[in-house]
Amino acid sequence: MEQELRIYDQEANDTVGEQTTFDYMVRIREADSSEFKINIASTEEFKHSLLGIFQENIVLKESLNYLWQTHQYNQEYIAYLLGSYSDKEFREIAETYAEPTKEDMSGDQLIIVSNIICSTLNMRLNTTDLSVLLNVTPSYIEQNIKLLDYTPEACESE
Repeated sequence: MEQELRIYDQEANDTVGEQTTFDYMVRIREADSSEFKINIASTEEFKHSLLGIFQENIVLKESLNYLWQTHQYNQEYIAYLLGSYSDKEFREIAETYAEPTKEDMSGDQLIIVSNIICSTLNMRLNTTDLSVLLNVTPSYIEQNIKLLDYTPEACESE
């Protein structure tokens, strides 16, 4: 429910702004026994920062899952190369790790997710590296980055 707030000039006791609507969150903290700190933030700003945390968490969980699956596959492949499996056995094992790539991620979302990963790792990644972490083909990443004139500012190492 949105409420109307009128701002008053206490000295003149006049209305300064007519029908001004605010949507803010206020946090009052006790700094010590005699002092309080008041933090004010717009609800929209708070909501975006909170959603960003959830989105980052989801991206990192998915990336870690893809990395773990890739690691497990590589361990099986090494065992195959060392002669632990026959060709037929390894093909059966490899099929259990085969998973179709995700091509349903929008270009905007792809850039957001790429920036989250690059900023977490604090390095710039090429399309092949990103494709492993996101389970997306490198060509899909390249197409979307070109379409959106993407400049990976968040991926630059400092």
